Amino acid sequence: MSARQTVGERSFEPLLVKPKVAWKLLGCGNTRGYELLAAGELESFLDGRSRKITMASIHRFIARRLEQGRDQM
Repeated sequence: MSARQTVGERSFEPLLVKPKVAWKLLGCGNTRGYELLAAGELESFLDGRSRKITMASIHRFIARRLEQGRDQM
């Protein structure tokens, strides 16, 4: 799954995604996703009544997990 979107002929990655999209990108469910938010692993904010998660925090989370995996080898 990619969060990339296309406008005209240009493709871009959004800066923010809704939780459902973030969970798909991370391959986790609601419970694990909201646990990550509560633990401060992902950055989010409310935009009105809509929660938004930063793609930058998703990338940082994945990078941290990869680094942890390397340390355990």
